[in-house]
Amino acid sequence: AAAPPGCHKEKATHKMAVHRTVVIALDESPAAKHCFDWYLQHVHRPENKVILLTINAAAPPVFHRDKSEQMEAQYQDQLRRDSASKDFLNRFSSVCAEKGVTCEEVVKTGTALVASGQVFTFL
Repeated sequence: AAAPPGCHKEKATHKMAVHRTVVIALDESPAAKHCFDWYLQHVHRPENKVILLTINAAAPPVFHRDKSEQMEAQYQDQLRRDSASKDFLNRFSSVCAEKGVTCEEVVKTGTALVASGQVFTFL
């Protein structure tokens, strides 16, 4: 099968197991889901460490007269965003568990520096 854009096809001709950390950047796009599925089907090896990553946009500022109210509103909004992102990644980690793939979920807050649906391999 053809590798989706951003996914790098690897040869399965290694003589010894190489322990790799693989980061899969995910969002709600079909491309991200396709890359995730493609990785599990064509690239994953049992010795790989898989990290599922999503970027949670920072909560927009909320302005109140009372700064403590403003800070509390921003904090509560960020908690809601973080919870939604964790629920989102949980859907992917459930698929990993069904396939016997151990993974770690990582939610970062900020601006995405990579396109989702990309797989990065670190030796």
